[in-house]
Amino acid sequence: MGRLYFNRQPIPDYKPSQLRRKIVLIQQIPVLVKGSLRDNLLLPFSFRQNADMEKPDEGKLKKMLGELQLDALPLEKNATELSVGQAQRVCLIRGLLLSPEVVLLDEPTSALDRESLVLVEEMIERLHTDYGCMVVMVSHHSDSSRGTDHTVWRLENGRLEIRR
Repeated sequence: MGRLYFNRQPIPDYKPSQLRRKIVLIQQIPVLVKGSLRDNLLLPFSFRQNADMEKPDEGKLKKMLGELQLDALPLEKNATELSVGQAQRVCLIRGLLLSPEVVLLDEPTSALDRESLVLVEEMIERLHTDYGCMVVMVSHHSDSSRGTDHTVWRLENGRLEIRR
């Protein structure tokens, strides 16, 4: 039986709240709560385990929205009115606001239109260089990792192929 480690420390040694800050999961289907765009971006900071974290100010929220071409959206906009592509980008921003070390992406581009797809792919490429994150992405599209410097693990017909 093996052990799973993160930063050379066994996973069970971490509190779940610590891991949720260090390792962020962005799901295939974006999950937003009722309320404004601001409410959704600041949601993680409303949890007790994140009470010691400084909430990002309006300037930081707008900067991050601008990086994914959502700067035209007012922070007061009702989140239920966002398109799937916009919601996916909001979920990505929400996760990045926690300054994670690892970002897990489950099919982040599967339901996006071409414009949103390009924006999210560009952001994924910048996650490591600009944010210092390790990125683990699951995708059914073989071309969704083009242009990045990484290792690709491809599982096909029961065989694992590793490309660097």
